[in-house]
Amino acid sequence: MNPGGKQMLWKRRGVSGFSLIETVIAIAVVAVTFIGIIGLLGLGLANNQTSSQQTVASNIAASIAADLRSTPGFTANPQSSRYKLDLPTTVTTTPTTPLSGITPKMLYFDRDQNQLASNTGAVYAAYVYMTQIVQVGPITSPAMTQTINMVRVTVAWPAQAATPASGSVDLITQFRTN
Repeated sequence: MNPGGKQMLWKRRGVSGFSLIETVIAIAVVAVTFIGIIGLLGLGLANNQTSSQQTVASNIAASIAADLRSTPGFTANPQSSRYKLDLPTTVTTTPTTPLSGITPKMLYFDRDQNQLASNTGAVYAAYVYMTQIVQVGPITSPAMTQTINMVRVTVAWPAQAATPASGSVDLITQFRTN
């Protein structure tokens, strides 16, 4: 009752608001969506880390190849200036598979691409395979025969991993030294 003594009757005119079942369904849909997003977040972070490791490994391989390319081959003992790698002096005997059977030279790097003396604290291991190939000139011009250095650089991570490593990058290149 109200103070004036009259009883007020409330009439239900249109229903506004949400029912309990609608609210529960909406919360369930939002929860399932967030669970999916959180699951994808972890996958995205893992892919980002792998991509960063591949980029660093590619940079290391390119740096080794550039160092070898810039090494003058006309000196008595040609050695690269940055990584102290000796250029190959023997010609391969298997022209179809020139890098098979070659023992690689090992280099180790930390996560900032700094060269290390050993694998202690190393994140990346670089395997450098080198040989020389004789490229014979055409019959009409045999003087065009030249010796070409063939290099394969494989950078793997982690450096201490037994094969196969969790990731690796290969770079194969050929160059002449004059």
